[in-house]
Amino acid sequence: MQNTFSYQVPQADKKFELSGWPLPSDEIQLHFDSDLEESNMFEVFGDEDTEAQFTGITKGAFFTEINTYGHIQFVENLFDDNFDEDIAFILMNAFFWIFYYKRDTWAPVRSYAIEMLKLFPEAILKQYPIPEDFIQAFSTFTKNILSKRGICSLKTSPTPYEVKKGTYAIRSTDAFQYLLQPSEYVIATTLAE
Repeated sequence: MQNTFSYQVPQADKKFELSGWPLPSDEIQLHFDSDLEESNMFEVFGDEDTEAQFTGITKGAFFTEINTYGHIQFVENLFDDNFDEDIAFILMNAFFWIFYYKRDTWAPVRSYAIEMLKLFPEAILKQYPIPEDFIQAFSTFTKNILSKRGICSLKTSPTPYEVKKGTYAIRSTDAFQYLLQPSEYVIATTLAE
């Protein structure tokens, strides 16, 4: 049976494609629908220093939530509360995978959304049959949720049009950089190739 879900980057979006990050192997991609600790993709740091990074970068705005759930569950809930359960962890892991390697580089949110569509077209297009709808949803989520909870920084305050199109630039925060790194399993199966 032929897979009816595929995503071809439109010519106008070719300029948004990202390079400089390793394509996860098929074996690794099987783990993208798991939570951070069970996925085996990342070594996730659950220490107090990392928790303090999230509390500090958000100026204590989410202290109660972070204190109640811990910063790892806090981060997972950002995706789980805003996307369908069928894709929440796939989006989280795919975004974090790319974001880890691009962390110090300002890049448009649209670029991340396009790369996620290329990695997981079936999962995403089942929920968002029109790719532009996904790009807009992920862009809005990034501006309203991820940037306000310490995952990413905005280069400038985006206009509504930039949010709709995902053309505003982001990069990682120190809190994100304290949160995780690729696991030894990932290095052995993907990065060593």
